[in-house]
Amino acid sequence: MNPPRFESERLIIQPMNITDAHNLYAYRSHPDVVRFQSMMFKNESEARQFIQNHQGFDFGIPETWYQLGIYLKPEQELIGDMGVHILNENFETVEIGYTIAPAHQRNGYAFEAVHKFLDFLFTDQYTNTVIGITDSHNHASIRLLARLKFQRTQPESLLFDFELLQDELVFTLSRTMQIFV
Repeated sequence: MNPPRFESERLIIQPMNITDAHNLYAYRSHPDVVRFQSMMFKNESEARQFIQNHQGFDFGIPETWYQLGIYLKPEQELIGDMGVHILNENFETVEIGYTIAPAHQRNGYAFEAVHKFLDFLFTDQYTNTVIGITDSHNHASIRLLARLKFQRTQPESLLFDFELLQDELVFTLSRTMQIFV
């Protein structure tokens, strides 16, 4: 399956291009982003290599992470990215993550991008459960997940192949409890 490409009112969500390395490095190395992220780059070259490594994947392979860019529509400027981790076959369970450049935060872009992606997962892929993991100090992310109707979940109820960090919170949204605003 080809990686998805979506358009919302103001955004395009699609695979990133090598030409996006500068913007990706700029916001992923910003102190306000780094404090909540485990993925960071030492330089623009690492960001370029990261984009190259994520090109050409078949979308939907279990246990694989995909990275999609979030672009402002008129300028096609990369303003964020969304990580998508397909946890098992047939998109039954998917983990998502998202980052918006500090200069573009508090404009509703994360909500718009994640909302559009959830619609794809629940409507087109028949996903049962979407998982969001965030730092307990990332209040904006916690508010976003709550606005999207995610529920805080005890990590023990999910079968992870990794250990959560001490300050991480787990949220889930299932197709049966999904209520889009």
